[in-house]
Amino acid sequence: LDACEDAQVLPEVTVLLKREEEPLSTDMLSQGPETFELIVKDNGTGIPRDTIPLLLGKMLTGTKFTHKQSRGTFGLGGSLALLYGQVTTQRPIEIVTGQKGLDHGHRIKMRLDIENNTPIIIEEERIPKSESEHGTMVSFWSQGDWIRSKRRILDYFAHTAIIVPYASLFFETPDDEVIKYDRVIEVVPKPSIESKPHPRGIDVEMLKSMIASTRKRTLKSFLMGSFQRVGETIAEEFLASVELQPDRVPESLEQEELVIMMNAMERYKRFLPPSG
Repeated sequence: LDACEDAQVLPEVTVLLKREEEPLSTDMLSQGPETFELIVKDNGTGIPRDTIPLLLGKMLTGTKFTHKQSRGTFGLGGSLALLYGQVTTQRPIEIVTGQKGLDHGHRIKMRLDIENNTPIIIEEERIPKSESEHGTMVSFWSQGDWIRSKRRILDYFAHTAIIVPYASLFFETPDDEVIKYDRVIEVVPKPSIESKPHPRGIDVEMLKSMIASTRKRTLKSFLMGSFQRVGETIAEEFLASVELQPDRVPESLEQEELVIMMNAMERYKRFLPPSG
């Protein structure tokens, strides 16, 4: 859904959950974990070839380390699902993806090297497609208990359809039941805007990272340009409280000064409350 919204495309999401084989027992209550193939397909932006292995085959690799609202955060959800599938079935995962404007896509089959947190590509091929096609399909095998999980999964789709009325959702269950939620509006909401962090919501490592990436040449302009609701007066008063010169270059701060600055941010009373 995030990929579709980023591309401002009305989401078309298809989910197929297939049982590997029919259960031998007719006593449904006695059924334990079974093996299923899960196939998820969307019409989002697609994934560039070079980033496919890292995005889906390496933990804590994602595109959502920003200060804006999104469903994912740390690049863990998809990778952990694939990891669980490999651990429980020892089968590889397969990704088919293509981007708009290209006459080809990519199919990659890979495993996750759990010990080294790296992807291992088993098969790869370039596949033809029309330049207008775009999206991603991920398939993998995993163990699960459909009987006990069914209600929660169906509720999840129902709740998602309410929250995302501009999406079309298609789900085929292991019982060959088709659940379909058609979109009820034809407008994709505007993408969320990345916001600046609040001074009280950071740690030393984040402060170091922000200083390393800033183009501001003074501490005063850094505070005003990098944090929400910090104006000229507040920036000057805060720097005076920690005995730092407003015109000092941010990169010149020592580790001890960074710690002092971060601790002072947590205690400083005159920072305005976060916006939104």
